[in-house]
Amino acid sequence: MLIRSKLLLYLLPPTIGSILLITSIFFFRWHHEIVEGYESKLQATLHSCTQGETLSSIEKNLASLKQKLQLLDLYLEAPSKHPSVTELQIVSSNGKMTGLFPYQRDGIIQAILVAEVETDKKLKSPLPLMVFGILGIIFLLTLLLFFLSTKIALPVQRLNNSALSIAAGQYGESIHVKGPKEISDLSNTLNTLSECLHENLNRLKENSLMREKMYGEHECATLLQSHMLQKVIDECTSDFLALQVISLYSSTPRGLLLDISEENPLHLYLVEAQEDGFQGMYHLLTEYKLFKENRFATFEEEFSFAHLSIDKESHGLHFQEKNFTTPYLWSSRNKKLISFTQWNGKVEVGDFFFFYTAGLQEIVSVEEFLTKILKFFGEDGLETTLTMLQKELALCTKRKELKKDIHLLCAQVLY
Repeated sequence: MLIRSKLLLYLLPPTIGSILLITSIFFFRWHHEIVEGYESKLQATLHSCTQGETLSSIEKNLASLKQKLQLLDLYLEAPSKHPSVTELQIVSSNGKMTGLFPYQRDGIIQAILVAEVETDKKLKSPLPLMVFGILGIIFLLTLLLFFLSTKIALPVQRLNNSALSIAAGQYGESIHVKGPKEISDLSNTLNTLSECLHENLNRLKENSLMREKMYGEHECATLLQSHMLQKVIDECTSDFLALQVISLYSSTPRGLLLDISEENPLHLYLVEAQEDGFQGMYHLLTEYKLFKENRFATFEEEFSFAHLSIDKESHGLHFQEKNFTTPYLWSSRNKKLISFTQWNGKVEVGDFFFFYTAGLQEIVSVEEFLTKILKFFGEDGLETTLTMLQKELALCTKRKELKKDIHLLCAQVLY
C-alpha cells in the first residue's frame, strides 16, 4: 500500500470521528441552552402577566402581550380543563413549548393562563448549516492530509528512484531531495553510499588492472626464465654431463641464466639477475650477450655468477664464483657431500654437482637436505634422485612461505 493511502486510512477516520464527537457535544449543549432560554421566557411571561392584574385586565392585554412577546399563542382557560395544574408547568410537544400557570385570588384558582412558543423552527434551522459545515471541514481535512502525504511520498519516491539508479550502477551522482529532516538525512546517507561505492569500484578496477599487469609480467617472466634455464638444458646434447633442474617460482621471480659450452673443456655458466621481474631478466640477457662478445670484465663486476670448467679427459675441475651460493659435489665413491670450496681433486663417473639459488637456503638447510636424499638414492641415478628431491622440497614449501625463487640445478658425470 502506498504511503498516501496509509496516511489517509490511518489519520482520516479518527480525525472525522473526533470532529463529529466535538460537534455533537456542542450541538447538545446549544440545544440545551435554547430550551432553557425558552423556559425562562415562558416563566417570566406568565409571572409578569398575572402579577397584580385582575382577570378582566389580563384578558384585555393578552393580544398585545402575544404580539409584543412574539408568542405563538397566549390565552386563558378554565381550571377544570387542567385540574392538575397548581403551579407553573412547562411542557414540550410537537415542536412547541407550552407554559401553564394558575391565576389565583384568595387561594382559589380562577383561570389557567396558557402561553405557547414555537421551538422546532429555531432548533432545526441551523442543522443544515451545521451539516454542510462538517462536510466542508472533512473535505478540507482530506485535502490537507492528501497534500501532506503527497509532500512526504514524492521525496520518498525520488529516493527510491535514486536507490534504483545506484543499483543500476550510476554511482557518484548527487541526490538533492527537500523534505523533513529524516528525508534529508536519508538523502545524505544515499549520497554517501553512492560516493563510497563509486570510490570502491574505482579502487577495485585499479587493483584489477594492477593485478592483470602484474600477472602478465609474472607470466612473461616465468616464460623467459624457462627459456634461460630449462630450454638450455633440453637443448644440451653432451654425453659427458647429464643436467636437470627443479624450479619453484615466487610472486617476484628473479632471473637465473644458464649457458653451456660442450667443447673440451666443458664450461657451465650460471648468472643471476640483479633485479626481480621481467626487466631484471631482460637486462641480464642484454649484458650477457655483450659478455659473449668479449666484454667479460664489465659483466663480472655487475652480476653474481658461478663458472664451472671440467676437462673431459683428465676430469680436472676448475670453479670460479662471485656472490653466488656455494655449490656442492656428491662423491659417489666416498658417499659424502663436499663443498666446492673444500674440493681439490678430480671428478669421477657418477659424481653429482648441485647449484642452487638463495631461495633454497631460506627453506631448508641445503647440506642436510641433499645428504638426506643422496644417501639413499644417489646410486639410482639422476632421474630418481631428482624425483625424490622434488617430493622432499614440496613438503618443505608447504611448511614455509616461498619468498624467493628456488632453482636447484643437478648434474651428474656420465663417463
